[in-house]
Amino acid sequence: MQQSILPEWVQWIAALAPTALGLVTACAAIAVAIVSYRQWRAAREKLLIDLFDKRFELFVGIDQITDQVAFRPGTWSKESDKDVLRRTVFLFGPDVQKSVSELMTCCIDTEQQTNPILRKEMVKEMNEKFRKTAHLMRPYMQMTQRL
Repeated sequence: MQQSILPEWVQWIAALAPTALGLVTACAAIAVAIVSYRQWRAAREKLLIDLFDKRFELFVGIDQITDQVAFRPGTWSKESDKDVLRRTVFLFGPDVQKSVSELMTCCIDTEQQTNPILRKEMVKEMNEKFRKTAHLMRPYMQMTQRL
C-alpha cells in the first residue's frame, strides 16, 4: 500500500470536494430561484401600477367630460368621447365598457338638450350613471386586483 505525500487535511478536502461541490451548486440554484421569483414579483407590481395609472387617467377623463357637460355646456369635444371609448375597451372588462358607453350616450343627449328644465334632470341622470360607472371601475383600480 502506497502512502500519500499530501498532508492529511488536504486528503480530507480532496475526499469531500464532490459533496461540497454539490452543496454549492444546490445553494446557487436556490439563490437563482429566489432572485427570479423576486424579479417576477417586481414586474407584476410594475404592471399593476402602470395599469392603475392608465385606468385612473381614463377615470379622470370621464369625470372631466361629465363636468364639462354639466357645468360648461358647449365646451365638450365629441372626439374625447371616442378616445374614452377606445381606451376603455383595452383597460376594462365588458361591464365597465357598457357602463361607459351608456354614460357617453347620456353625455351626448345632455349636451344637445336646450330646455333648461329637461337638461337639469338629464344632468342628474348623467351624474347617477357616472357614480355607477365609478363603482364598477373600483375593482379594477385596486393594487391587488384583476389584471
